[in-house]
Amino acid sequence: MDEQKRFVLAMVLSGLIMAGYYYFFAIPAQKQAERIAAEQAATQTQTEAPKVFEPKPRSELVAQNKRIQIDTPSLHGSFQTKGMRFDDIELKNYKKTIKKDSPNVTLLTPEGAEHGAEIFDNWIRQGGGTGLDTDWVVVNGDRLTPDSPVLLRYDGDGFTVERKISIDDKFLITLEDTLTNTSDRQISLVHKGASRQYGLPEELTNLYIIQEGPIAILDGVTQKIKYRSLASRKKKGKGGISETGTAGWVGLTDRYWLTAVIPEQGKQIKADLRMLNLDGRDVYEAAYSQEPLLLSPG
Repeated sequence: MDEQKRFVLAMVLSGLIMAGYYYFFAIPAQKQAERIAAEQAATQTQTEAPKVFEPKPRSELVAQNKRIQIDTPSLHGSFQTKGMRFDDIELKNYKKTIKKDSPNVTLLTPEGAEHGAEIFDNWIRQGGGTGLDTDWVVVNGDRLTPDSPVLLRYDGDGFTVERKISIDDKFLITLEDTLTNTSDRQISLVHKGASRQYGLPEELTNLYIIQEGPIAILDGVTQKIKYRSLASRKKKGKGGISETGTAGWVGLTDRYWLTAVIPEQGKQIKADLRMLNLDGRDVYEAAYSQEPLLLSPG
């Protein structure tokens, strides 16, 4: 009988110990685990939250980088030597409105501004990206005018590019490149360029009768798509337009203006009219890439 009582008492004590352990240890540990899991989920949500674009003043962005000034009877501005980015162009003879105090039309604006727009053109090793990280060194000239071209050089991985940049008295900028293979073996280079719009243009109309968006001429045939169509296709998981053919040009249009890149004529290129997302911002692009060029040493 005493053994049975002791057994019952031991069972009761064991039950009390288990209940006490659950109350004082298991429940707090479970709550702590739940709290940690909630904090981790919140942190992950915060980390994965989309970036919010905060535009900077145009004047501040222009002042941040090394630049070559541009001045013609028709336009003035500058371009970045890093990445060969033409992103600061204002038209002298065109106003935004008909008001007397209207500012001039700004055609190109640095990335990071409210309505950024730029054109760039670079040589890279095959598979080497866009070339926007290329550091061009000024060889001769500090101001681009119709009477004074400038000469720059880029020292790449096993190759150099000497680029003469000239401009006419209107709007045409011409690039003349001399490539040298400085390695001891054959290398493959790709010529890439693009016209980019960061966010939508300031005066977007979305009218059916106006082409506003990326456009290209390949084999004499027009390829085009509107900004709104790119956005709609992206929501459906679709891309833009990608075509190959004999080079004409690629560019972006808005209500009144066209900014275009003209590859070497007669060459085969791939044209991409597309919408990207860079640092949480929609970017519209008309880009080209030329067929790889095999360059021998020397």
